[in-house]
Amino acid sequence: MTPLLQQVLTEIDQLDPSEQLSVMGRLVERLNIYVNVNVNATTLAAPRISRQELLGCAKGLISMSEDFDAPLADFEEYM
Repeated sequence: MTPLLQQVLTEIDQLDPSEQLSVMGRLVERLNIYVNVNVNATTLAAPRISRQELLGCAKGLISMSEDFDAPLADFEEYM
């Protein structure tokens, strides 16, 4: 075990149980991302996501066409 890992584990041991569960939930999520292991996440407390982490998380997922504001042919008789 590396000294850095030992230090991290020592600091985790000093947290209260709910914070330890939150850390464990984050570690399991990271493990699922990198190892693609299926873990029943319902048994772990979901970590809280801060507003700062949430802002911009969907950037690049939604796009609009260039002619979004162009008049629609279906409404020509009303204009």
